[in-house]
Amino acid sequence: MKSMLGSVMGRALSALQAKNGVVFPRISPSSSSRVFFSTSSAMSARSKSVTDLPYRPSAAARKEAKAAVKAIMEKDRGGSPHVKRPLVPWQIYMQEIKGKHAEAGKEPGNSEPTTKQKPGEYFKQCWEEFEALPEPEKQRFYKAAEQARAEYLVEKEKNKPIPKRGATVYNLYVKEAFTRKPAGLASTVYLKMVGEDYRKLNEKQRAKYESASKADVARVKTLRAALPPVPKKRYPSGYQLYLTDVLSKPAAHVGGLTQAAKMKAASSSWAQLDEETREKWQTTARGNRPLREKRQITAYNLFMRERIAARENGQRPIDIMGRIGAEWTAMGEEEKKPYRDRAALIKAG
Repeated sequence: MKSMLGSVMGRALSALQAKNGVVFPRISPSSSSRVFFSTSSAMSARSKSVTDLPYRPSAAARKEAKAAVKAIMEKDRGGSPHVKRPLVPWQIYMQEIKGKHAEAGKEPGNSEPTTKQKPGEYFKQCWEEFEALPEPEKQRFYKAAEQARAEYLVEKEKNKPIPKRGATVYNLYVKEAFTRKPAGLASTVYLKMVGEDYRKLNEKQRAKYESASKADVARVKTLRAALPPVPKKRYPSGYQLYLTDVLSKPAAHVGGLTQAAKMKAASSSWAQLDEETREKWQTTARGNRPLREKRQITAYNLFMRERIAARENGQRPIDIMGRIGAEWTAMGEEEKKPYRDRAALIKAG
């Protein structure tokens, strides 16, 4: 869950950065509650308070960040809106008395308040008042909660997100096996047992799950095909910029040539250009694309490349990666120093 939220937060941050033309420092938030966005200067992480931050994000900045996160999560759900969970009985009671207190012009939580209550104290008092209600009065809130839950389940099913791919044979087997999970047995332990049983299945036993998997894959493909296409941002190449420039000139519209003939003539002229002129067009095209921050070369990267280049014939890099990592870990600081110095020089440019 945390990794998914971190991914969504990062994508929302990129969208805000592109929109507002600002640069945000990179951080790795451990939860969504620790992330703050600011469209004016940067993004920071907090633990319990924001008193240590050099700024406090404005309400507009927080609202914009939440909207960006919500839009990305809805996109991941296949365009389906998020359905809020229904209120439980005591929460419905709390809403009702809050409305009554507001109508009476009194502070929520007390009939004759002297000071404003903290949210925790107010929730506790509401819970205690709800518990003290007569049973017939409680039943009214229980019935309202049941009705809200029924409406929630209908809405949830209607807005069920479309998965990215259909269920596999293993997915379907595990789902069925968990309906028979013994009470009190840890899910991790049971999942290991299910995996062992799955490997023992014969062709006849697998056939049922294979047919169900094919049907589910076809169902998901049909649903995803009905979704509106997501437009991709494409940046023209140097050749495309040259064609646009040539075809936009008045000389290209003289002579009554068809569009296909004009394109062919422009393509022929591109082939006759010298390397220097072509490179100018390619440089212009590269300048129109957003810059991507390259990952810094580390000392270990340099050591790894050296060892991979010196590997024996027939060995794949993946076969020796474990050995290279163990060798690097066992090296002393003096042995690592040349690689660290080279990495520092590359970083300095």
